[in-house]
Amino acid sequence: MCLALQAGMARAVERYEGIATTPDSAVAYRETHWLYSEGGLGRRLVLYRCADGTPFARKRLTEFPSAAAPDFEFYDAGIDYREGVKGAGGQRMVFAQGPGESTLRQRALVLGADDVVDAGFDAYIRAHWDAITPLQPLPAAIVVPGRLETVPVLITETANSDPGTRHFVMRLDTWYRFVVPSITLDYERGSRRLLAFRGIGTVRDSRGRNLSVRIRFPPEQSESADLEEVRAAEQAPLSTACHP
Repeated sequence: MCLALQAGMARAVERYEGIATTPDSAVAYRETHWLYSEGGLGRRLVLYRCADGTPFARKRLTEFPSAAAPDFEFYDAGIDYREGVKGAGGQRMVFAQGPGESTLRQRALVLGADDVVDAGFDAYIRAHWDAITPLQPLPAAIVVPGRLETVPVLITETANSDPGTRHFVMRLDTWYRFVVPSITLDYERGSRRLLAFRGIGTVRDSRGRNLSVRIRFPPEQSESADLEEVRAAEQAPLSTACHP
């Protein structure tokens, strides 16, 4: 969800909310996103909160080397888990460290033009908006930090009864694709804004397994903010007791 910020508005910040629910419609967590520009680079801060509003995890992204393959770091204090991607040029370092692991697992990866990192999938879809059709899937490769590798995927548009939205499905392009759940994405056609995400998300349960969630991003929850609010969110303490 990388929205372009106008030049010369370094202090302009967009804040919006995502509401993640489980298959039984219970609220698992909420995520607050701040999109802004600093040092000539697009940036994103995400604060993950339990249903009562208590922060338990945080993610920072920088659109470098590209919007589709940003540097990022995610930390979940509730289960003491971290992962991310860092580095410049074609070679990047992917890393992860789970509960009970004394050292950081990491591996160098050479990423190509069709390799996507974390929330960069949104920029990738926007960049190829007109090329994705029901008959023409868009190939990509998603970096999976927990596995220290990339996995090939196909992004396809599927039938949708609402003319105001586009419905995409992201499936693994491997022999075991039938045993791994696909990810579905709903976009507002006119603004190209992500409205909903369904599938395996970033947040893990207490046993370290990625939660299957539906995340809604209501357009009416998008508001202007400022960098002071971003700085406060960067410093907000993360709870080790609260977790989905």
